[in-house]
Amino acid sequence: MHSVGSMTDIRCAPAEGAFHLFLNIERKLGKSYRGGIIDNVGTLCELMLREANVAVVPGDACGDPTGLRVSYAIGTRQVEEGLLRMKRVPAEIA
Repeated sequence: MHSVGSMTDIRCAPAEGAFHLFLNIERKLGKSYRGGIIDNVGTLCELMLREANVAVVPGDACGDPTGLRVSYAIGTRQVEEGLLRMKRVPAEIA
């Protein structure tokens, strides 16, 4: 696992040839965001869509209950923009 730049407490597994990454968000579970609790990965996925306008998928469908699956099967510019928007949400989780 590697740290994900400035996304505090989030780690990333190597891509291993796929077109998506798994971000481990275990350290964010149980914490709060604007008065609500991040009780599971699905809650964080909903937050990413609502707050950052970025769709991510819970990793539990692929055997990773503490991960978010992030696709990068789009253009580099769109990936960079999505990651910039995404990093605001974890920064506010306390």
